[in-house]
Amino acid sequence: MVPTDREVKKGLKKMGEILGFICQNEYEVAVQEPWGILARIDHVWLKKIPILEQNIPMVAFEITTTISKLWSKKLMKGDLTNLRLSQAALGVLILPKERWKQNPPPGWETWVWRIDNLLENLKKIASPLRVEIWDADQVLSYSSKLA
Repeated sequence: MVPTDREVKKGLKKMGEILGFICQNEYEVAVQEPWGILARIDHVWLKKIPILEQNIPMVAFEITTTISKLWSKKLMKGDLTNLRLSQAALGVLILPKERWKQNPPPGWETWVWRIDNLLENLKKIASPLRVEIWDADQVLSYSSKLA
């Protein structure tokens, strides 16, 4: 079964706290009215910068656990825009890529073999933000090994 967003966020929180970050789910990028909330990022690792007296986003994460969302250019551009709007030093897309490759969802078998090309193109769209692709299962595996 594909990991849930909640499970991935729990793993990210564990990893982030061990690395010394302040972790926040559903991080909001707010602007002045009438806009209000401009973006909501799935999970963010922040650092408190004393001289600025605020928490600064260092790593922003968008989690995709449904293959239909990954196939939607509009939804993925939205995730990439959220990562850019976070102003984090690094953006990370998390998805169960290897699981999809090994056991493609019904109807997606012929498409899954091109997933690496799609992900590389998404990283280019995000430029100049540096974006990495992490596998959801690796996040869960790594976080489970931490004390």
